[in-house]
Amino acid sequence: MCRVSPTYFQGITAATLTQRKARYYDAFHCLADRCPDTCCEGWRVGVDKTTFEKYQNCPDPVLGTPLQELITINPASFTNDTFATITTAGARCPFLSEGLCSIQIRLGEKNLGNMCASYPRISNIIDGVLERSLDLSCPEAARLAMTDPAPLQFLLTENGTPNRSSSEQEMESRLANVSVLNTAESPEHHHLLEIRKLVFSILQNRRYSLSKRLALLGHVCEKLNEIARGRMFDKTIQVLEGFSVAIATGLFEDHLNRLTAHPTKQLEIVLEFIVARIGSDYTPPRFFDLYQQFMEGLEWTPEASIDDIGCRYREAHDNIYAPFIENHEYLLEHYLVNNAYRTVFPFGSHAVKQQMGLHAVENPIITQYVLLVSYYAIVKAILVGLAAYYKSDFGTVHVLQAVQACSKTFEHSVSFPTQLLGILANHAIDTTAGMVLLIQN
Repeated sequence: MCRVSPTYFQGITAATLTQRKARYYDAFHCLADRCPDTCCEGWRVGVDKTTFEKYQNCPDPVLGTPLQELITINPASFTNDTFATITTAGARCPFLSEGLCSIQIRLGEKNLGNMCASYPRISNIIDGVLERSLDLSCPEAARLAMTDPAPLQFLLTENGTPNRSSSEQEMESRLANVSVLNTAESPEHHHLLEIRKLVFSILQNRRYSLSKRLALLGHVCEKLNEIARGRMFDKTIQVLEGFSVAIATGLFEDHLNRLTAHPTKQLEIVLEFIVARIGSDYTPPRFFDLYQQFMEGLEWTPEASIDDIGCRYREAHDNIYAPFIENHEYLLEHYLVNNAYRTVFPFGSHAVKQQMGLHAVENPIITQYVLLVSYYAIVKAILVGLAAYYKSDFGTVHVLQAVQACSKTFEHSVSFPTQLLGILANHAIDTTAGMVLLIQN
């Protein structure tokens, strides 16, 4: 996996590449001031070098001076897209005005930086194919990606997107934080296509609950990690075929049926995750609202014992959450599949690993699995608390809100992955087998 250099894309744009897109991708349109959770708040906003130079010479009488004074070169930058950063006014971008971007209003979309122009679009180039999906930290992206009951598909298109306005084509052609992978150059990636095929087939295997699908996926990742550590890449196809046959013929049935639930321990660990996250970084107000409802729903007070809270958690899970999810499990299935696709699971995209400081971790495939399961466990726990809070009114809107708010809060935090891995290590459950504890009910 290598980082995209500025020269790599000379003469190459999204419109010139074959693209593989999540089925929902082309339906996305920014809600602008109608968005319930603006992306212009709470994040460090990077500005690419080309846009920075434009801003330094901007003659606009209103924005010229602020663009020069509030955007500064970032000495810690590791990509062209983060060459400079916008100095935020508190938690909000200083150019946000009444829910709209004043740069876009006065100067046009073409003068947005790459990051602002591309979000929530996610791009990876694998063997010359531009893979496109959306980041579910955006409310509209979450709605589009999760609400279709049919299994999520990724469609191949040639040379861009037809029937799109010139403005939309311009936004789509702006590529930020792109990872480029040529599988022929790295033995561990030689069989990426076959690995991903098995990953997606497991995550979309509706014969099993999501917790059982993730347990199966853990076994696959454990074996792939062994292959990577032993540099035995010639055995990959044999292993993948073995798992495919075993799953299809039900050889894992007895094992999956013996998995036991530990709801109280789940709650304790997820709460540690949440406390660590909100104590170390800016936390979006929308997540705080959901967290408050989660606590109230479970009657989590200083006087309550963890055993009593665990009982209420089990009751909310069994009586409200489980009956709803039984008919709507596709919502969370899409969340997991979308996450696996955009992060090039189980290897992790270069952009994500570099942003999160995960390049030098031991057992990287296991780490990617642990992160995926942990993020899912946080969402699920929050949803059970929301089920206790909303009772019979609990529904799809709460699942969308939880996925979006948790994605924005946890998956975009630079420090959280290290904290998460440390918490799991302290509980001695930082293995594929141990992670079942977080998800089984």
